[in-house]
Order: sequence, then C-alpha cells, then structure tokens
Amino acid sequence: ITGIYDEVCRLIKTKIATGVYEPSNSSYRSRWFMVIKKTNSTTTGTKLRIVHSLEPLNAVTIQHSGVPPYTDQIAEQFAARACGGILDLYVGYDERGLSESSRDFTTFQTPFGAHRLVTLPMGWTNSVPIFHDDVTHIL
Repeated sequence: ITGIYDEVCRLIKTKIATGVYEPSNSSYRSRWFMVIKKTNSTTTGTKLRIVHSLEPLNAVTIQHSGVPPYTDQIAEQFAARACGGILDLYVGYDERGLSESSRDFTTFQTPFGAHRLVTLPMGWTNSVPIFHDDVTHIL
C-alpha cells in the first residue's frame, strides 16, 4: 500500500473520528485490504474502500435465517397513499451498531494501533440479512 499510504491513513482517521472504529486491546486480529470503489463520471480521483477479511469469524458465526419479507404485506400498507422517504444506503452499515460483546472479533491492526469495528462489518456473513431486516422494519 506504499503508493496509497496517505489516502489509507486519511480514510482510517476519518472512520475513527466518525465513531466507526475504536481502539482495541483484543489479542484477536483480522486482516483487511483496500479496493478501488466504483465512481461515476462526475467524480474525480480514485476512491478507496476498506474491506475487512472476516472469513475466520464467518466460519464460526451462526447464520441469520435471512427470510425475506412477504412483499405483498408491505405493498398493501401503502395502497392509495402517497409515500416518500430518504435512506442513506451508501453508509448504511455504519449506522447500525455492533454489539459490544462482538466488537473484539473485528479487531484489526492499523498504522495507529489496534482498532475494532463499532458498526456492522461489511463482509460479515450476517450483515446483509441484519441490514435487510432494518430496512424492512423502516418500510
């Protein structure tokens, strides 16, 4: 990550400042890496995303059933009504808190010491169904 080191450090500092990461004393360490984020034609420069490699955690996690909702019930609630809303799905996982007892399992090493996730980890086996449940509840 030599060529992007400054950008990676800036991204980590931003996540620390916004409360997505917090310091950790856990002996557990997960791996992480960077990927180039898709950008639209109006965006300039390279956008990076941190990806936490949580395969060891996924291997021992009891999977959420992830049963999708019965969409007819949701649609019926909005019949003949005007409905509007705004959801920020770009950082949606960062809005969902992670249980205090689970945070140590997400600990990873940064240039600023060991940190752990405070919010729902992207790449964790249960993140998608949990986030889906949250959005469905809102709707």
